[in-house]
Amino acid sequence: MPRTIKCSNCGAPFSEAISPCRWCGGTIELSITLIGVESKSATARVGVVNDTNSEDGQYIKYTAPTGAQSNSSLVGNLLTILVKPPVDVGRPGEPRVLVCVENNLKIAGKNLREPLEKERAEDDRGEDAVLIIDDNRIVLQIVTAKPDALFWKSVANGAGEANVEVSEAAKWINNAVSEKAQQYPNEFKSSMLLAVDVGYMGVLASGNVGAQYLQIYGDPTIQYGFGGVWLIGPTENNVLHLGNSRW
Repeated sequence: MPRTIKCSNCGAPFSEAISPCRWCGGTIELSITLIGVESKSATARVGVVNDTNSEDGQYIKYTAPTGAQSNSSLVGNLLTILVKPPVDVGRPGEPRVLVCVENNLKIAGKNLREPLEKERAEDDRGEDAVLIIDDNRIVLQIVTAKPDALFWKSVANGAGEANVEVSEAAKWINNAVSEKAQQYPNEFKSSMLLAVDVGYMGVLASGNVGAQYLQIYGDPTIQYGFGGVWLIGPTENNVLHLGNSRW
């Protein structure tokens, strides 16, 4: 069975899945592809992810380091989600989103470096994080998608579930993007990468969902003025650039 072993932080390849990475101290992850069915299993700082693609559809099972669990599937035009506590979205989930974004940029060959003291994120300006891409200061803003206002409360009380068509799921994404867009002037959004956290709804970061979103709502970088809008699943392997992106 073909397999890939690499550092989840710097992407360096290894022959064995033994942490930490000797180059950066990151965690080593193992991905395995089964013949006939694409299935990846990864163990890293983000938790444990089983991502399976078959003729029937896509299935992602995610267990976070905190113990939170989710199962999401996309079969035909039907999306199914089950999320169990504890809740660790919002600010507690930001470090995972940041790692996924950084790793995805590195895979794409972008030149990243750590922000200098004067370049770091400023909380009073609503900046969740800052990326220095090719020596350009890019603000990373993170927002969590949700089916409805009470979804994460339901998760905290035991479990949150949703069974909807893809068009309804696209609405969740657009609501998150639209709400965030209203908080910033256009000149600021043009140098902002908006990361929509769908870590517990990993199948939302799929091409099928993205295509329906664009068909219904159009390119969010054009509609709302962001430099880029990305859907961030549980790992950098579950990231979708929604429409055009400067990065």
